[in-house]
Amino acid sequence: MGIFYAMGVRATVEPLTSDFQFRSTMAAMTPPTERDLLLAALRFQGDLDSPVLRPGQGLQAAPAPLPEVAGLLGSIETSAEGAWYVGSLYFLPVPVAESDNVIRQANAALRALGWRDAEMTPHAFRPSGFQASNRPDFPEHEATAPDPCCMVLLNDAGKVAACWDTRHDEQGRVDLCLNLQPHAYGHWARQHISPLPTLPPLKAPDGWTLEVIGGGGNGHARASTASSLALLRGVGTQNDLYARLAEPLDNLGWTEQSVASSEALTISRWLTPEDDVALLTLMRREPGLWQAGLEVTRLHGASEDGSGESWFSF
Repeated sequence: MGIFYAMGVRATVEPLTSDFQFRSTMAAMTPPTERDLLLAALRFQGDLDSPVLRPGQGLQAAPAPLPEVAGLLGSIETSAEGAWYVGSLYFLPVPVAESDNVIRQANAALRALGWRDAEMTPHAFRPSGFQASNRPDFPEHEATAPDPCCMVLLNDAGKVAACWDTRHDEQGRVDLCLNLQPHAYGHWARQHISPLPTLPPLKAPDGWTLEVIGGGGNGHARASTASSLALLRGVGTQNDLYARLAEPLDNLGWTEQSVASSEALTISRWLTPEDDVALLTLMRREPGLWQAGLEVTRLHGASEDGSGESWFSF
């Protein structure tokens, strides 16, 4: 028995005392349907507040025009407006060999209604940051051409992104889904204008060994950074080791703007040819062991608050 108080009134709640009573209570309810189960699953998987299922129909509240396309299984969307709108178009499964063609045809119809391909700058592979002494020399290679089967399109008037998603089934077919995501528009619209800062490859000076202990980067619409950390072991003076680490930066056109040094620490500020700001640090951990770090920061032209923009990291 449970007791609770509501509006100053004492009430008693009798618990279900047996499995028979519990099953009897459930039996008195309307039997759940497959649709009830599907709606419950959608709420948990996609945080959909009130999903609307439309078998054989397209989206009705999309923030941008959509074409009529063949092979449509149906759509699911919510009643949310603005950036929190969620809408998805689902297509009948197709053989793997035909999936790209289905996407290309739908993309062509979208472009005819004012959509455009998201511009994504392809990145070349180049060694970056401190390079371990035992690391093999990987050859550089240029970026490959973008995939002609575009997977992300943008509608600037509606400020919404349309992103393709695919799933392969056990019968060798592909399920296709086109997700409309207003909240992702800003992210995809910036891909070609917010490149990450790059670090030059830095190898151990002669007579020293280098162990990479960290590195990576992160960013926002306002700024992005890239960094690399390493341990250097060898015999030599602090000034000589710093000069040998700084030499390749000089050779790449970096400008040392200021430097400060103490008995066990050297910090310098650099300006890159791209007007990025960099810090080169050298810190003694114990005799014959030094920790070196290089960090580059790039500011973008976005507003200072960066509201509504997503972070990224690598």
